[in-house]
Amino acid sequence: MAFLREIGFLDYLERLRPSRRERFMVRASLILLTYMIKTLPGIEHLHAMPALLSSDPTIMKLLGFSARWLEEGLCRRSEEKRGEGKEPPKPFSAQMVANFPADLILREAAAFFNQAIQ
Repeated sequence: MAFLREIGFLDYLERLRPSRRERFMVRASLILLTYMIKTLPGIEHLHAMPALLSSDPTIMKLLGFSARWLEEGLCRRSEEKRGEGKEPPKPFSAQMVANFPADLILREAAAFFNQAIQ
């Protein structure tokens, strides 16, 4: 992460705001970093991410998630369905992470990938 900050990539991610997305509960940088980092621990499928990546507080904090998000989730939606004894919600769903790159229009996607390659 220090390397990504040093070369300016984290600053780029923090400024990125897909124009197709109207609401942001989570910064785009957190979603895209999560999407990119899933390969480091060998997670092949996005749907395996919540169990394998979101349950590791060290990695999630390194990416920039707060302890509160990790303990309570992002919002209270469907909280009544969880009930007593169920594990806390993950910061966000794998489907939301999978859908996020599709919100980048062609120009934004090209700029993102070109910046990542540089």
